[in-house]
Amino acid sequence: MHRKRGLMNQDIMNKAHRWIETSYFDEADREEIKSLLEQNNENELTERFYKDLEFGTAGLRSIMGMGDNRINKYTIRKATQAMAETILKYKLDKKVCVSYDSRNNSQFFAHEVCRVFAANEIQTYIYRELTPVPMLSFAVRYHQASAGVMITASHNPIEYNGFKAFWSDGAQITPPYDKDIINVYQNLNNWEQIKAMPFDDALEKGLVKYNSQEVVQSYYQAIKDRILIPELLKEKGSLLRVIYTPIHGTGKKPCLELAQEIGLTQFSLLQSQAEPDGNFPTVKSPNPEYPEALKLAVEEMLKTNAHLALGTDPDTDRLGVAVNVNSEITYLTGNQIAALFLYYQLELRQKKNLLKKNSLILKSIVTSEIQDEMAKHYNIQVENTLTGFKWMANNLKNKEDKGLDFDFIFASEESYGFMGHSDVRDKDGVCAVIQMCELTLFFLNQDKNLIQVLDEIYEKFGLFYDNVLSLNFEGRAGIDKILRIMDKLRKREMTSVCEQRLIKISDYQNLITYDIAQNQESTFEFEKSNLLCLEFDNGIKFYARPSGTEPKIKFYFMLKFTEGDLEARKEKAQKLNQELQNELEKFCEKA
Repeated sequence: MHRKRGLMNQDIMNKAHRWIETSYFDEADREEIKSLLEQNNENELTERFYKDLEFGTAGLRSIMGMGDNRINKYTIRKATQAMAETILKYKLDKKVCVSYDSRNNSQFFAHEVCRVFAANEIQTYIYRELTPVPMLSFAVRYHQASAGVMITASHNPIEYNGFKAFWSDGAQITPPYDKDIINVYQNLNNWEQIKAMPFDDALEKGLVKYNSQEVVQSYYQAIKDRILIPELLKEKGSLLRVIYTPIHGTGKKPCLELAQEIGLTQFSLLQSQAEPDGNFPTVKSPNPEYPEALKLAVEEMLKTNAHLALGTDPDTDRLGVAVNVNSEITYLTGNQIAALFLYYQLELRQKKNLLKKNSLILKSIVTSEIQDEMAKHYNIQVENTLTGFKWMANNLKNKEDKGLDFDFIFASEESYGFMGHSDVRDKDGVCAVIQMCELTLFFLNQDKNLIQVLDEIYEKFGLFYDNVLSLNFEGRAGIDKILRIMDKLRKREMTSVCEQRLIKISDYQNLITYDIAQNQESTFEFEKSNLLCLEFDNGIKFYARPSGTEPKIKFYFMLKFTEGDLEARKEKAQKLNQELQNELEKFCEKA
């Protein structure tokens, strides 16, 4: 073991020395690594050089800094060159869209992307200012571009940034193009072959163009076209009081402008978090999934007696919601938000005779099965995909390519992502903000708050208690631990949970289901993924999935309760959820 570790350290040292000896890198960037070598900072050097930063199925995401395993202008250039070569290989239109969020260095990295595409004689359209992810997706479709790049690390901590790759349909890349880009990226070993044209020269030559205001207004119109009762917003929009926070991200301008246009006169911006700032000074994490990120908005909501506090993450693709009912605050889960969206859409469409037999709902496989119950009730389709909106967008594209007739309604995943229209092929936090305001006003006009509406949904479709346990394991050791956890689950080392025995396990990596009770194996069809579903004999079910972009493993609990009054079911669900969480944490700790 010691010998192996010594060899690993020597390899890391060699990589670090190659970095400081490579003239392609700027002097200051070589000095950063030289300083770590002089300090003999083994831990930091190991994290920066134990592997090359991987171009995954979503692109790149990592801590910023110098080194092979960090986000910096060189790894950003490398990723761009890989995309450029793939575009040229398939002889696609030499046209790409680029955008960036509020993170530190985002605009700088976006300009680096444009520079490399320009050096490959590929034209880029870039927004003049920071914009949300959905506006990048929209621009790709608007310009009929071959690809798109968004510089963002979504809701990761402040030291992160990333390169999110999109393809011609406006969705994140899927096979076969992702594999082509990954292969090119992995084989780009000579930094000197990655060229970058000066940004101003690219502008002058027309290889970089700024998006016009028409693109922005067209995006706004696409959202307004999805409003079911625009007259209600115009006539009674002043009744709804909303505190909105972009959490120092990109949402301020589009959300505020759209709210004003549709009649929400009491849609108020939380000033302390209104301005873009990559240091996110007022929050520990700019993730609206967590109540702490909405803390200041909730305080303002209570102070002004507003109905809602809404928050979006830095790239405005996720939405968090807090509801105020008589000064009692409820933070909605992603599954609850999705259920409210769907209930409103389906009820209203049914009343307006807009619900068709080919109406379509899409969701990730780990998103609440209450949507399946809703689809049955309204006699429409719901289809499951792998986690990630690129798979939902891919589902739409496949249907379009086959000429299938369908009426898209809504797509969602439990991690607070919602796609309310098909002009964008990714989760759209701007659209979600507007649609949440619309449905809240609709029910407010009926003297109902959102908690009452949720109870109405549970009474009608059953109490689906869905929760997510997310465990972080940082660095190389963390990656190894996550692999061990998945391996132990796959080998059925968790034979019981909450005193209930394991009866079935579905392995989405090998597409095999093991029926333990019957001692039988069977195959099934689905996209392959490192995902497991474990079912137990009293109806307990959970999915286990390592994150593709963060050093964490997630467990998705799916519990359903139909017997007894609603309050008793809620109490039982909370108790079982806590027990399940405790047992999984112990299992992972031992792995």
